[in-house]
Amino acid sequence: MCQIIVISGNRKIEKEFLSTQYKLNNDGIGVVYRNKDEWRWKKFMSFGKFYEFYISLLYDECIDECIIHFRKASSGTIDITNVHPFLISPYREVDLIEGILEDGEVLLMQNGATARLPGLYKKTFGKDLKSKGSSDTKIWAFWLKNKGKFGIYDIIPEITKYDKRSRFVLVSNNEGVILLGNFIDYEGIKLSNSKYTL
Repeated sequence: MCQIIVISGNRKIEKEFLSTQYKLNNDGIGVVYRNKDEWRWKKFMSFGKFYEFYISLLYDECIDECIIHFRKASSGTIDITNVHPFLISPYREVDLIEGILEDGEVLLMQNGATARLPGLYKKTFGKDLKSKGSSDTKIWAFWLKNKGKFGIYDIIPEITKYDKRSRFVLVSNNEGVILLGNFIDYEGIKLSNSKYTL
């Protein structure tokens, strides 16, 4: 059931630890990082390509903060369109593979599953995204977009209304990183899932 790692500063996380996360959650990897005043993201399906990219960021010293999401598919197809993060934007697609976050947009990551959301989405909007292979988190992104919830403080009440158990990470240019749910401190980083420590 996924792992989210929240890293402050340009701190290197050992390859062994990251490799363990991937072995347990190997359905895709998403990286969100801040370079000066820009939040960027990129998604991967293989550990090798992810790790090469991660090391290049550290080598170039262009990480001020970093969040890594290792996906374990509890719902949705296993492909890059279901890898976190998802973009909540009034004018761009929710499942872009990479990009630079613009003002008025939010990136969303989840560790957990919101069981009733797919049915609620179908009832509210008349579309069955689950049958199209969308994960719960991707459905969250569509839900928030279609309800016109683009700001962090519009999004938080929607999430907490329907899911009090999952862990979420929200990222915006204005508010930075916001964690919802129980994250644990582990050797100077924050983890969404404590059973995947070394």
